[in-house]
Amino acid sequence: DTNGRPKGPPFLKKFNAPAPYYQKYGPMVLYSQMSNGTLESIKTVSTHTIMPSSSLLRNLILAASCFAPMAQAENPFLGRWALTIPGGGAGWLGVEEKSGQLTSSILWGGGSVVPTTKTQVDGSKLIVTRESKNKIKTPEGKEITETTTETITAEVNGDALRLGTVKNKPGAKPFEQAEFAGQRIAPIPPAPDLAKLKFGDPIPLLQKSSLVGWRLINPKDANGWSIQDGVLQNRVTKEKGKHYGNLRTDAEFEDFNLTMEVRTMAGSNSGIYLRGIYEVQVMESFGKPRDSHHMGALYSRITPSVAAEPSTTRRMADSGHHPGLPPPHRDPEWQDDHR
Repeated sequence: DTNGRPKGPPFLKKFNAPAPYYQKYGPMVLYSQMSNGTLESIKTVSTHTIMPSSSLLRNLILAASCFAPMAQAENPFLGRWALTIPGGGAGWLGVEEKSGQLTSSILWGGGSVVPTTKTQVDGSKLIVTRESKNKIKTPEGKEITETTTETITAEVNGDALRLGTVKNKPGAKPFEQAEFAGQRIAPIPPAPDLAKLKFGDPIPLLQKSSLVGWRLINPKDANGWSIQDGVLQNRVTKEKGKHYGNLRTDAEFEDFNLTMEVRTMAGSNSGIYLRGIYEVQVMESFGKPRDSHHMGALYSRITPSVAAEPSTTRRMADSGHHPGLPPPHRDPEWQDDHR
């Protein structure tokens, strides 16, 4: 509407997102995949930094994928790896052994964690193969399935990986060859008592009317982001060949607790990436069952404990609040917005 707010029934989901600590620092990234011109708005975003303590804020969200130190000594590739993929984006690789068989899964820049096609060790190298299939038309107009095979090769030196990637198609020369790097993710330690942690003062991330403190990940992309009345929103127009970019914080954070309020519209799909690879899903999923791809999920990894509810439900405004944190900011307009 004229005030820069989304039309139609607004939905509110308020949740806190403790960040995985394995990477010492990392930006927060706002991701937007717009559908039919829909809008994502995020309001009252702030973080609470943690003062030095004998125990850092840690997250157990990946505890199930920890690996024993003995297994890592036998096969140095076993474990979880933070990747800096070609182009500078963030990725994730997990390698494990089940019944004597190596398997792996990967996240490449965003989206879901997906299993790879094949994982093997050849001498001192780890070889991971991924396949993708696409429908294409031949010059004669016949539709066929084309398979692209990506081969990722890695060598380990302590807790560091040196990797290379190359893609192949039948009858074509190798393409998209590149080198990149990885770092072992430390095992998740026991969780501290959050009530005993000492938090610093809240750090507001949104200005009243400017994007100060934020920038496009790729400065060459089009920018649909703006702030109106303290609400961060993304408006795009569909144009052929035009790509709208994701937004990230200028600042980088270590241990923190992120509090946010969001409004969505039908068909919307967005998210907030922590450390570049853990996406908290932001979408309009009211009325749908809980799923690891719906509002509040850690995308493709963890299903939210409660389903999204309308903004007029006050109970949702307090869900996920951690002991020891100051009460989150409350905007009366958002709490009882029936427009």
